[in-house]
Amino acid sequence: DFETEIDWREDHRLFRVAFPVAVESQEARYEIQYGTVARPTHDNTKWQHAQFECLGQRFADLSEHDFGATLLNNCKYGYRVKGHELSLSLLRAAVHPDPDADRGVNRFTYAFLPHAGDLASSDVLAHATALNQGVERFEGLAVTSDFGLPLRVSGPVEFAVLKRAEKEDALVVRLVEQRGVRCEVCVDVAPGAGRLVETNLMEWDDLGEVDTSKPLEFEPFAIRTFRLVR
Repeated sequence: DFETEIDWREDHRLFRVAFPVAVESQEARYEIQYGTVARPTHDNTKWQHAQFECLGQRFADLSEHDFGATLLNNCKYGYRVKGHELSLSLLRAAVHPDPDADRGVNRFTYAFLPHAGDLASSDVLAHATALNQGVERFEGLAVTSDFGLPLRVSGPVEFAVLKRAEKEDALVVRLVEQRGVRCEVCVDVAPGAGRLVETNLMEWDDLGEVDTSKPLEFEPFAIRTFRLVR
């Protein structure tokens, strides 16, 4: 991790960090909401040459089948992955449209993470979550081992949402497959928490009650929403 503090007072400058790596791949993967998108690492066309940098949320990854490297961040989103180099824009000193953009004291963290396997088989998502969310500690509050959650999820998906329903006395649960692989997930509903009913993203239409005695099947990048009806 590179925990950085900079008093930035430049004009017409771009401050970037770059990591040359021994990874050979025609594509890099950039995180978007609930998934990743692949973009080329070469400049064979005018469109690719125009991609000086690309948007990525928490990370950009360059991987072969058996190993790779990831560049993570907690608030900077302009990545460039060309050839064997991962780089990230940290600060800008443009004068238009905002002459004061990034000027002053900036604090941020970026991280370089080598990993075994490709992106789908690595622990990059866990590291990206830890870097961006951190850990909250509450003094004097005792909790049990299950934290009182209404359900448990076992499997390679993200427990992305747990919230109250908008128009009824129910809880809404959203599970997301982010790695781009098919998988099975076991859901264990706590006693008295209610029936698990699958719904759509708008949380309006019931798609049927879920049999939690069987694993749920997820397709690549699937987003599935459920209601816990009491």
